[in-house]
Amino acid sequence: MKIKDIQLLHFRNYENIYFTPNEKINIFLGKNAQGKTNLLEGMGYLVSGKSFRTNSDKEVISFDEDQSYIRALLEIYGYDHLYELKISKMEKKRLRIDGEEVQRLKEFKREGAAVIFGPVDMNMIKFSPQNRRKYLDDVIIQLDEWYEKNLNNYGKILEQRNQLLRKAKYRNLTNLLDIYNLQLAELATEIISTRLETMKILNMSAKNIYRHLASYEEELSTRYLSTLPYHKEKKEMIHAIYKKYHESSELDLEKGRTTLGPHRDDIQFLINGHDGKLYGSQGQQRSIILAMKLAEVEYIKDKKGFYPILLLDDVFSELDRERKRFLTESIVGCQCFITMTDSIDLRELKDRENNLYKIENNKIIGANVL
Repeated sequence: MKIKDIQLLHFRNYENIYFTPNEKINIFLGKNAQGKTNLLEGMGYLVSGKSFRTNSDKEVISFDEDQSYIRALLEIYGYDHLYELKISKMEKKRLRIDGEEVQRLKEFKREGAAVIFGPVDMNMIKFSPQNRRKYLDDVIIQLDEWYEKNLNNYGKILEQRNQLLRKAKYRNLTNLLDIYNLQLAELATEIISTRLETMKILNMSAKNIYRHLASYEEELSTRYLSTLPYHKEKKEMIHAIYKKYHESSELDLEKGRTTLGPHRDDIQFLINGHDGKLYGSQGQQRSIILAMKLAEVEYIKDKKGFYPILLLDDVFSELDRERKRFLTESIVGCQCFITMTDSIDLRELKDRENNLYKIENNKIIGANVL
């Protein structure tokens, strides 16, 4: 997959920009607050139909403007397609592919794929299990529509069960609670099974990538920590999970919420057997995330048959020279967009096929071949 050209109109701090990127590596060099990250956000928006920085579409509209517009010519499976996205303060988001209106977001993002790594991704290891679950869910959703549907349905049933738990403190609603237990058991089985299968594949690739990043001195492994039992046979798993929900009903009634399920699960990243969240340095944690992101690139390539767009926001700033070298060698095959503030990092990217763009005052100042 490639971005052949792109235009941003009234998007963040960009009034109107248009450019044609290199099909390999594109580097955006500039000081902070010049719009480098905004540019990557626009690219990610067009591929996924949403921002990787905010849940509010209206936030990306330029100040004093009523709407924002993004368009790009994307090459997917060897064919060119025109993607357009309009975000308005007055109406819902409008999506078009090759001039045809697309009503549902999942249809808009079905073919494309992007992998994004920025400073906010450090939250994945540092903070709550929710950040780690979201990372894994986002990886799977790019490739599996049914998983997204199961996840949404699980959330709805979970909320209904929680509402019932709060009401049941005052009257007996246990029979209805049991209906929700079975529905959650069926959905939890699908969600957990898919997560485990995906983590197994990502772990194999990330383990090898991290070994290179750490110069073969450290070993990365991952562990999916589930609050519910796993069985190879889905019927057995549904039965076992249903039993767990039933057994936890008394505690759930006391708490007023569902205490077990994929919404409570976690992912552990281990370096030489030690928890990376508790014992990993800033550099080790960054390398873990980088290894997982590069593993995600390979996973998408295997599933879709093409490399995703790779967006790296200020990724070089805290990597030593050896890790920078390995990273640049690992992104061969992807169309990659990199932001940086320090030109010293350019020595790792000197190649006649890489383009350098300077970003100043919300404008792209030329394109020079490194």
